[in-house]
Amino acid sequence: MSTPFNYANAAADNLEELASIRDYQWPSDVYDVTGTLRDCAVAMDQTLTSAWSWLQVEALAGRVGHDELADDDPGVIEAVQVALTALEEAAEHSQQLADALDRARQITSHLTGV
Repeated sequence: MSTPFNYANAAADNLEELASIRDYQWPSDVYDVTGTLRDCAVAMDQTLTSAWSWLQVEALAGRVGHDELADDDPGVIEAVQVALTALEEAAEHSQQLADALDRARQITSHLTGV
């Protein structure tokens, strides 16, 4: 069964493998990789936003607990709020990453090998 964790784990594995590759041959290789990584960053932004939305809905419905607190402890909502803030920050950084990769892709589209 595919779960969000399974997909995230597979993406991390693929990125780790990509990080080990050193055989770029042309500027177009950089162009292709930055374009694909930009798409990954956009997808990460969307994924984090979806996770944020789900967590907020579930918390407001009282379906989120904390393994160190009673279910009705106000600290649960405080912990959820900290998590939501962190997810929001991560989504913003993902969008900034996507924008930077898009700029790199635009520049590398004009570079050629000699």
